[in-house]
Amino acid sequence: MPIVMTALLSFAGTNIDDILILTLLFSRAETAADKWRIILGQYLAVLTLTFFSLFFGYSISFVPHAYIGLFGLVPILLGLGAVRQLRNKGRDQSQQTDKAQREPGRLRQFLEKIFPADILYVYFLTLANGADNVSVYIPLFTNLGAGEIITIIVIFVVLIGVWCFLGMKIGQYPLIKVFLEKYKDMLIPLVFIGLGLYILLKSGTFGLLLAG
Repeated sequence: MPIVMTALLSFAGTNIDDILILTLLFSRAETAADKWRIILGQYLAVLTLTFFSLFFGYSISFVPHAYIGLFGLVPILLGLGAVRQLRNKGRDQSQQTDKAQREPGRLRQFLEKIFPADILYVYFLTLANGADNVSVYIPLFTNLGAGEIITIIVIFVVLIGVWCFLGMKIGQYPLIKVFLEKYKDMLIPLVFIGLGLYILLKSGTFGLLLAG
């Protein structure tokens, strides 16, 4: 049960803002095919971030867990950074939008031969918004066994579908959309800081910090 809650919290904390993006994308979808392309792009992006984090986490698995647990400071810093942004909201919004929509260059030209452009749009948009995913997933995976990792990946696969479903439906319920737009800036730091503290506790890093 704890691993299920960990998966739910880590996914929700790193993808809560994707619901708003998906809501806007689905609101522009005119056909069922358009919706399936959005879903496929979202799956490809989140799973790319997940497996990249898993590979990188495995490559440093020889490092003692207490030291790896220091990565738990990253989501805490992300949470504190989000708190800081609450005090300076709106300053960098235009810069972030430009960065998310920046042309990926040759990589995109190559991938467009394999996937339709609208799938790539969702894919790169989600990747551009996924730095926090990697920062949270790497320390999470390095502290888990194979069975726990498989459980988390299965839960993530299910939750991506749930996220896409919510993105399609939220536009039909304006009050929910308004609630997320209003409170997501407060929910994100709470989830990140809580997850970071959990990683520090699980890996025994608190003892390392106190001993130092």
